[in-house]
Amino acid sequence: TMLLNRVLLMAFALTLTLSTNTHAATSQAQKAALMQTVQNFYGWVLKHGAETRKLEPRITQASGSTRLFLDMSSLDRYSDAIIASGCFVPEFRSHVAHFYDRSTQKLNKYSQSDFDEMAKDGRGPLIDSEDIDVFFCSQEPEYTHAYIAGARFKKLDVMGDTATAVVVTPDKWKNNFTFRKIKDAWLISGFCLYK
Repeated sequence: TMLLNRVLLMAFALTLTLSTNTHAATSQAQKAALMQTVQNFYGWVLKHGAETRKLEPRITQASGSTRLFLDMSSLDRYSDAIIASGCFVPEFRSHVAHFYDRSTQKLNKYSQSDFDEMAKDGRGPLIDSEDIDVFFCSQEPEYTHAYIAGARFKKLDVMGDTATAVVVTPDKWKNNFTFRKIKDAWLISGFCLYK
């Protein structure tokens, strides 16, 4: 009986060790796959970001008035361009729309006298997307392949088929990402302002 107990205890310890090592290997594999998704997205931004940024909804002045509004006429094309990168879950477009809907509501809170004053004195950023680069969630860095290669996870939590991460770029800007695994691919479900 003692021999059997020892054998069972050793088998249990071996199983526990193998399970822990497999979990560590899976975590490293998941981490690598998630970072590859980030790197793929940032690489896409280097190649297509400038043309895609031109489609982003912009604050525009109403004709014959000082009133400003968010021109959403290009929102679908903007969302389509981001989704076409292949790095995002299909429902990501709803996060983009939600951000610009909230921004429209924010703009609508300004009075006509606020707009008159802005026309006279100038204005600063009125919505968050005017103040930062929406792709890197930072301000005016020089985006290069080396910059992208320097991105690292500051924090990463994987929970089954979902993950959250804080990605830090070489200039110390942080970008919060959420991911969802579809089939065998980790795709971005939210980041920066679009969550």
